[in-house]
Amino acid sequence: MSLDDIIESINNKANLDLRDRKRTLDYVGARCVYYDLAYNYFSLGTLTYISSYIGRNHATTVHSLKNLVPSLESYFPRMHKVREDIIGYIEYGDDYYDMKRDINFLKNEIIKAKNDRDNYIFNHNDDVNEMFKMIKSVPDNKTSILKERLEPIIYMLCR
Repeated sequence: MSLDDIIESINNKANLDLRDRKRTLDYVGARCVYYDLAYNYFSLGTLTYISSYIGRNHATTVHSLKNLVPSLESYFPRMHKVREDIIGYIEYGDDYYDMKRDINFLKNEIIKAKNDRDNYIFNHNDDVNEMFKMIKSVPDNKTSILKERLEPIIYMLCR
């Protein structure tokens, strides 16, 4: 993998041009991904070389690697996903997208199973149904009081 390959992959996945001087979040995040992949993941040169390749100063790269890349997922979630996709494809090839699809399918199945379990408990437990009916009978203007009184009780029961 070369610097041009990394740039092309990021440009295609993020639908932008890394070499643009724009400072919007997407561009900043995309450059963070570039610096991280080029320097940390592939070790494709010095910080000066990697940053000058896209028209940036090495200090910008140092700042990004030190301050932004560790928080990539929270500050730039879209670019974090781009990074994960590029690394996943490099490591697993075409199988990566099949695995990703399978994982998403399994996550949805787990969510359905949890919902089914909760619905079963709700529908097959007379005490829960009776409590639910009592809660539904509380007037809307009194629900905040009910919540305020129930929270400590539930907290005590769950300790």
